[in-house]
Amino acid sequence: MNQATFNFAPRGKRADIAAARNAGRPVRGQASRLRGDEAVDPGDVLGFDYARFGMVPPAPCLWPGHPIREGWERGRRLMTRRTRPATLAVTRWLALRLAAWQRGEAFDDHQITPQVLRSLEVATHCPITRRALGTDACVVPVDIQRGWTAGNLMLASPAIADRWTSIDWALAKDALARAEAVPEEAVDGLPLRHWRRIVALKSLATPLPHDEAARIPLLVLPPNRVRLVNPIQELQA
Repeated sequence: MNQATFNFAPRGKRADIAAARNAGRPVRGQASRLRGDEAVDPGDVLGFDYARFGMVPPAPCLWPGHPIREGWERGRRLMTRRTRPATLAVTRWLALRLAAWQRGEAFDDHQITPQVLRSLEVATHCPITRRALGTDACVVPVDIQRGWTAGNLMLASPAIADRWTSIDWALAKDALARAEAVPEEAVDGLPLRHWRRIVALKSLATPLPHDEAARIPLLVLPPNRVRLVNPIQELQA
């Protein structure tokens, strides 16, 4: 039979007791500090998250003194067997943060979470090639100028993802104009239909004059969670 217990200590004494109990739970406190404003190096926070999900960082990050290794070792000591399952979304989340950190790019891991990346998995086909997406699908920012921010991400095939970050709005429009001049030939390795879809996608995240945005045919539906920046396209979508 379970026995109920009651705390008859004065209110001030209760606070002291609660503080003492919380002092014996270092994992949550240290994890929040690592992921909070006190974090100095994002690599240290990233290493901690690798340990939090029971994963091992890539070998080049495991050299002694590496920020990711230091965070990973700290996480392993704190987490012991209390790790979380590493889903495909978690794996992508860690890989994206690692790549952004290595390139010196900003990545808001508070807005872009594994749950956000999991919501992108509703896409079954690459919006550019229209081919089925597999587990090797890559997350890319729609507008490379806005970078890794919430509302600016989509899934693409690896072949498109390799080239995507080098294609900005001006380049896409120029390539489309050249492709329309020679519709039977590939321009920069891509056919006309691909450039039309690229321009349509890029326009969704690029602030444009009303008349220009209205003239762009939406040959692809906006990917899930992409934030449209042109009001006329919100009406069309």
